[in-house]
Amino acid sequence: MKKFDIDVKRHSNHKPLKYLNKNIHPLSLYYLSNNKEFILNLDLSIGRTSRFYDLSQKSYDPHLFSLKKNLKKVVNYDLYHQKTLLMINKSKEYIKFKNLFEFYGITKNSNSLLNKYPCWSNVLPWENTKIRDKYLSFPKSVKFDRGKNGLKINSNNGIEIMKIDEKFSANSHISQYISLINSIKNYGYSPEKNDNYIEAEILIKEDDYRWKVGGEGNHRALVLTILGYKYVDCKINKIIRYEDAKFWPNVINGLFTTKQAQIIFMRFFDAKPPKSYSQWNDYCKKFHLDEKF
Repeated sequence: MKKFDIDVKRHSNHKPLKYLNKNIHPLSLYYLSNNKEFILNLDLSIGRTSRFYDLSQKSYDPHLFSLKKNLKKVVNYDLYHQKTLLMINKSKEYIKFKNLFEFYGITKNSNSLLNKYPCWSNVLPWENTKIRDKYLSFPKSVKFDRGKNGLKINSNNGIEIMKIDEKFSANSHISQYISLINSIKNYGYSPEKNDNYIEAEILIKEDDYRWKVGGEGNHRALVLTILGYKYVDCKINKIIRYEDAKFWPNVINGLFTTKQAQIIFMRFFDAKPPKSYSQWNDYCKKFHLDEKF
């Protein structure tokens, strides 16, 4: 751990999973059954959002950028909510994906299952989640999460849920962000009290590393960034090595080629979103220039 200069806070033990009598390489087994969790103190500046952007003050991540730029001018939170909503909706106009290949920024493969599923069913190459399982489960989690934050979705149909989420969820997300901003400003950030840590995945290439937000904590990571936090304690639930790409679960099952998987890894590692984000990035750059005059 000294090589990466990170502070190990805690390691939690779980009973080992059993993969007996299976013809499987040990490195594939590591990615399939890795269930050890650590609490690490991580540098936010080398963190990554779920949209491939960096967690820095200069990030163009649509939500982070919109929240930060409008927080500078906040007079009251109703106005802040309205201005942030306008900018996030602007990002939706600029960022559009025709298919999962555009979402990931990889070359299209006519034989891939990626042709058959919508963008919201995206899985990462190193995840031990099949794309069909994500397709079936993700709308349910969206319905539950948005319901906790003011957007009631009555439908149980996955496609309908995701259409409603795409059209109406921005208000709910912004309300969640504002609630977190107020809470952290007033009471600070102490995830250890309720074991409510941001989940993180460590991405390692040779002797260097980055990290990305995992399944829990996307909103908190963005809010801590815009409030000026430099470091955050995170629960590490995955350690992914670039050199192990051919052993990742969604590579060995054929969803991604090794090359496609490595491209996706490097998009996070280098904080370089696909071309589909170009128009939004240009808008952000122009916004910076307009602010100077």
